[in-house]
Order: sequence, then C-alpha cells, then structure tokens
Amino acid sequence: MKIKILLCILLAEMLLVFSCDPIIDPVDPPVVVDPAGYTTIKFKGDDTGYVKLYTNDPGYTANGKTFWTAGNVSQDEGTYNVEIEAKKVSGSQDAGFGLILCVQEEIDCFIMIQISVSGYYMIGKVVDGRPRTPFINDWERCEDIKTNLNETNKIRVAYNETDSKFDLFINDNPVCNFIDNGAEPYYTDGRWGFIAEVSSLDDLPYVPVDVRFKDLTP
Repeated sequence: MKIKILLCILLAEMLLVFSCDPIIDPVDPPVVVDPAGYTTIKFKGDDTGYVKLYTNDPGYTANGKTFWTAGNVSQDEGTYNVEIEAKKVSGSQDAGFGLILCVQEEIDCFIMIQISVSGYYMIGKVVDGRPRTPFINDWERCEDIKTNLNETNKIRVAYNETDSKFDLFINDNPVCNFIDNGAEPYYTDGRWGFIAEVSSLDDLPYVPVDVRFKDLTP
C-alpha cells in the first residue's frame, strides 16, 4: 500500500510540473547557482564520462520538478536501437529517471521510459509539454532493475519497423513491447535523451538529487 501511495504522489507531481517545463538542453545553461547559493547542474558532463543532473535546491520539492534533455542526433524512421546507462547517486529512491525518445522539440512531444531505485518502471507519452494519461504502461514492478543507489541500470528500446512495435529491455533482459498509443500525434523517429524527476519526497538541500547518464546508442 505504501508503494501505491508513493506512486500516486509522483504521478500527481508529474502532471503538474510538466505543464510549464520546456525541454532543457545542455546550453540552457548547464550550471545555475541561485542567490541563496543552491546549485543546479542540468545534464553537464562529469569527469567519469557520465552526464550529470544535480540539484540541492529545496525550491523544487514543493511540487516536484522534471528535467529532461535531448541530444543533437535524430533517429530516422525504420528499425533502430536506443540505449543508455543511468544511475542515481543520491535522492529519493521512488523518484523516476531514465530515457526519452522520439523527441519532437517543436511541439514538446516524446515517449519516456522511467525507472526507480525502488524497482519500478513506467512508459509514458508527453504532448505539448504535458504527460498524457493513462500512461502507455503505468508504474509496475520489474525484477530486472538494480535497486541500490549508485548502481548502473541499462535501458534499451528497439523499434521494429516491420510490426511497428517498441521493445523495452532493462539490463539486457526483455521487459515488454509496446506501441505509441498514448496520445496523438504519433512518431517513431526523432531525437533521444535523458529525464529525471525531483520529487516532494526528496530531502533537499540535505540530500541532493544526483542522477548520472551515459548514451550507449551505436
């Protein structure tokens, strides 16, 4: 029951914060220090080869905050694979992070696959900067997710043009296949990138949110 309550809180926050949050690219700007001295690092490369999302700003915990970014390379229509590594170094173990794909930046539209350190995953669709409900796949337990802070999880999505389905793999294990039935418009091509949630469950500024990503796409 506790997990269901936590997931409901995260869903409510996600619906709220997406309504006003534009796509954040690394140039927008990657490091922000506010007048109170709190620091937010938006998808900036670290010294270990990962891209870092970090904040200790307690202003984000009131309603939660969603950060995402997309790279400059786009997948064309056809059969392809998109793969990333992601790990949460610190922060709420119930807040989501993961992969976005089929990004259409001009209309803030993409598919998102998020996991949590508590061992859950979801698949959702964002259109006009807002998540659409019901999700393509609501939060669900997945035994393939590594459930410790600072442990790396691999997320891979393979699109098969023949049957127009996406196949989701977590840590090289098949999890499910799905179609983009979240909301119109429907896309199978576009840029891909990373997403991370700051939740009201986070204990900022005492425990910062720190999530690391690495693109493994061939």
